Amino acid sequence: MSIYGISLGSGETNLLSFRKQIIFAVCGIILVFIISSFDYKALKTYAVWVYGASTALLLGVLALGKIVRGTKGWFELYGLRFQPVELAKIFLIIILAKYFSGKIYETKKFSHIAVSGVIALLSILPTMLQPDLGSAAILFFIWLGMLLLFGAKKRYLIAIFAILISAAAFSFAALKNYQKDRIYTFLDPSRDPLGKGYNITQSLIAIGSGRLKGKGLGSGTQTQLKFLPETKTDFIFSVIAEEMGFGIIILIFIGWIILLYRLLRLAKLSSNSFAAFLTLGISIFLFVHFFVNVGVSTGILPVTGIPLPFMSYGGSFLITCLISIGIIESIALRTKSSASNIKSGFNEIN
Repeated sequence: MSIYGISLGSGETNLLSFRKQIIFAVCGIILVFIISSFDYKALKTYAVWVYGASTALLLGVLALGKIVRGTKGWFELYGLRFQPVELAKIFLIIILAKYFSGKIYETKKFSHIAVSGVIALLSILPTMLQPDLGSAAILFFIWLGMLLLFGAKKRYLIAIFAILISAAAFSFAALKNYQKDRIYTFLDPSRDPLGKGYNITQSLIAIGSGRLKGKGLGSGTQTQLKFLPETKTDFIFSVIAEEMGFGIIILIFIGWIILLYRLLRLAKLSSNSFAAFLTLGISIFLFVHFFVNVGVSTGILPVTGIPLPFMSYGGSFLITCLISIGIIESIALRTKSSASNIKSGFNEIN
């Protein structure tokens, strides 16, 4: 609906963006049913191969990819673009789920932090070279989140955080003045409201001006008069807030809370550690994206170019999100089936 409103207000006579997103959504929903029909355990068998293919694509895009907004991260064929880093996020979850589930009784060994870190770096480094720092950060947080859930020793985790803080402090000291200005402007957008703080300022105006009921689909002034940048992708949350209002935003948050509850419940009920890690990894993937996108739109995080799951425009990301739901459905179906079989067995014994 929001992409339709943006297309309508921008004067797209054929509503091309809206039509393309509908096609992506239909293809993704078909994939949900196809993937859910297969046993998710096959992912564990072929995890190394799919992750190898994912890494090859990330390296290939550096040589053959198309540059979009300064990032060489897309393959283009017959006018269609494909961003391999989106699939790499799911494949990283699969390979880490396989690795951690096989070491579940050895959580205190430092070697597992090192090995899993190297695995993650195979995706993170090529992504940074594109450069796509936002996606590289998502890949890093997927690894860190799954490592925390794995249960590594606290002193190792403290050491990792200390290294990150030290690296951040060192990097800040090494930044040029204009780069430091960007950070200062993020902390206080009013320092440069027409320059580096423009995006955040316009986003906050859009969110606030929507009030409870919104201005109406296709009628948001910040959105339709193009004061707000990247309306279909990075700032789709601001568009929804302006045109549909705070009431719809509340419903969106309730929907995400329900989704998180269902995912955590499924992870708890999963019949094996691979399924649990897979479910938790996908939860991290979806909710880090959600938190970062909303955080950017509301000014609590710096602009990173991270899309909002299921809502932002983009075929690669929407299909990746729906693939992750297909995997979740596969786990859920077989978890319910397993529970039913156990219950039937108890009934027969009784």
